[in-house]
Amino acid sequence: VQVDPRVEALAARAHPATAIATGITIRRALNFTCPARCGIIYGFRRPPRVSDISDGRLKDLAAAAAPTICELGPLSGDSPNALKDCFEDTEPVRLSLRGVFCACACYQIVGGDQDAEVFPLAVFSFPIRSQVQEIPDMRATLAVPVAIQGMVVAVVEVDNHGDELWNEGEANVDLEYVGIEGYAYVP
Repeated sequence: VQVDPRVEALAARAHPATAIATGITIRRALNFTCPARCGIIYGFRRPPRVSDISDGRLKDLAAAAAPTICELGPLSGDSPNALKDCFEDTEPVRLSLRGVFCACACYQIVGGDQDAEVFPLAVFSFPIRSQVQEIPDMRATLAVPVAIQGMVVAVVEVDNHGDELWNEGEANVDLEYVGIEGYAYVP
């Protein structure tokens, strides 16, 4: 993983603002060979660092939770036990999606270590592209507002990758947009 040092310097200011996240928006890119289908949004209680990604801890957690996240859908229930087992001492809370009528699923991961600098904020799952005509943006209000200074998204499954492109290294894995709604708090 390589990061432009200028970008990292901007992200590590002396007193970064804290965002109070009250909602999330996920826009799936459909004009790519491999749009992301499922993933985890990690929240940070400090500015993210390159080492957060390069040391592999988030990758290991994402890999362990991936099979469960990929099975999420409209019939998964309000707090599936399999998802509870993925994230220690947490309670997954199904989020109501605003204006979306599809087989999408989004859960906020509530609880866990309240002092952890990095934590799983939410998981999401879109339906398989071949099963639906159009997949709208996934917008949800969080069950519990969360204070964060950054976030990282781990894509755990892509859709319709086409083996010929994947094997040639030309696949384009993408999410168009992942963001939070809320307000900023500057100390």
